[in-house]
Amino acid sequence: MAKQIICEHCKTEIKHKHDLVVAFLFIEINPYHGECYVQGLKGVKTFFLANRPINSASGTYSAVVSIIISIFIIIMVPNEIIPFVIILLIPFFARLYSYYSFERHLPN
Repeated sequence: MAKQIICEHCKTEIKHKHDLVVAFLFIEINPYHGECYVQGLKGVKTFFLANRPINSASGTYSAVVSIIISIFIIIMVPNEIIPFVIILLIPFFARLYSYYSFERHLPN
């Protein structure tokens, strides 16, 4: 049985992966229908809703870039800076969370 993914805006089920948009709402990661996400950007949530979806091509690109930069920092920079690498990895962890919590449960 697949997990039921509910849109944060309209509270209805998201049935297909192509209709899913996962975005930051302040510090929380929430699923939306594509249309509900656009309405959220136009509404009151504009100041808190991320303008770039996590499960988009740019979200995947930023996750890959954050991994590359983090590896570079771990190899080249002194040990005092390494704890800050966790901050650089936020896009990567957000992308992983998006996939495992929402995307893998939906059919294409």
